[in-house]
Amino acid sequence: MNWWRKDTAGQTVDDIQERLAREHQTVGWAHQAPAEPLTTSHAHRIMQQHRDCPVQDCPRKSAAWYTLVRAGKIKPDSGRNY
Repeated sequence: MNWWRKDTAGQTVDDIQERLAREHQTVGWAHQAPAEPLTTSHAHRIMQQHRDCPVQDCPRKSAAWYTLVRAGKIKPDSGRNY
């Protein structure tokens, strides 16, 4: 019984490790700023997902917040500098 030694998938360990590394780069850190501009609906979703994060400490929430400000969905406090 040598079933565990047969190459059934046609992939090497190196192939799998490279794929996993690419997937990790794509996903990134959960609080990392997005690589592309956000849509308004995506910004709303991020604001909900990161509701416990302070805007100044979370780059992803910050990007979502500024997207919603530019879209007129959030009106910043006029007494603060943004």
